[in-house]
Amino acid sequence: MAEGFQTNVHDQVGGRSPDSDQTCADDNVPGRKGKRCDPCRTNGRWNDAVVLCKTCQQHQCEECTMNHSLNDIMVGHDLQGLEEGQSKICIKHKQDVNIYCVDHDEMCCGLCGVMYHKQCTEVTDIKSGGKLSLSNIRGLCENIEKGDEKRIQDYHSQVKVIPEQIDIMKNEIDKLFDDFKCNVVQSTRDAVKIESKKIADAKINRTAITKDTDTTLATYSDDSCRMHLFTKKIRQHKNTISKQESDQYVLDIIFEINKSLLSVVHNGDAIGSLHLEKTFTKATAGSFVRLVKLRLLVSTDMKQYGDNDKNPSISGLDFLPDGRIVAVDNINMKLLICGDSCLLQGE
Repeated sequence: MAEGFQTNVHDQVGGRSPDSDQTCADDNVPGRKGKRCDPCRTNGRWNDAVVLCKTCQQHQCEECTMNHSLNDIMVGHDLQGLEEGQSKICIKHKQDVNIYCVDHDEMCCGLCGVMYHKQCTEVTDIKSGGKLSLSNIRGLCENIEKGDEKRIQDYHSQVKVIPEQIDIMKNEIDKLFDDFKCNVVQSTRDAVKIESKKIADAKINRTAITKDTDTTLATYSDDSCRMHLFTKKIRQHKNTISKQESDQYVLDIIFEINKSLLSVVHNGDAIGSLHLEKTFTKATAGSFVRLVKLRLLVSTDMKQYGDNDKNPSISGLDFLPDGRIVAVDNINMKLLICGDSCLLQGE
């Protein structure tokens, strides 16, 4: 009675505890090994569990397992045998496990193979399937290693190209500076040449005036009647010299660098930047890519059927649990069901 009382209290309070995978006190009955069935224990029965439903986190006996698999809501739950011998018997169909599906990495019985693995590409015996799976894993590892080697080579190639790109840009910038320097020097030389010619012309003009004044003075100084001509010429020369004096200026040669370039130099701004970006391939982190082999099993031409006026136009299809194909005929607004040989079985 104490044993039954402890079990009922445990189940009414919270059902299975988080550590129910461990052997509890109720299971430690002399001469008994293994786990008790959790659904039976709730009803006060003491049946030994043969499987663990990882989805429900319950140990179940053979009877509860059958009821469990018949419930539509629980179909597809992950059932695992508790004893080593259980792995040789299919939990669902009670048949020998003798088939290995390489596509799903799963062992199953013949009936499971027909019902659930009919569309898989690699279904064979356990020994051959295991070898094939290991071979696939080795192939995947080799592909990853080849990809890694290629990536490292690409990294080195990229590292080699970057200095070359910088040198190209540096040469372009040097050329810009050289061209700019040539243009500035030529422009300043032209300006100085023009100003020098103006100064030289003005000097020649002043020299001519000086000579003319000396000649005028020697010619008209003793002739009082012609002195008015002398004074007129003196006024003309004064006006010419005054104009030269008023036109005199200083030419400042001012050189300036582009302010954007100056800000880079003065502020210590980087002339470029380096970014490292990750571009994930189709095999993203944490995913396991399986090599898929496609092969044509059967094909058929969809022709006019029944009392329809038009040939069918299939806009979508899927597989039923028993392996039959269900397709949508968009033209005739019907649902088609085809068997293994793609022959029409219903509409």
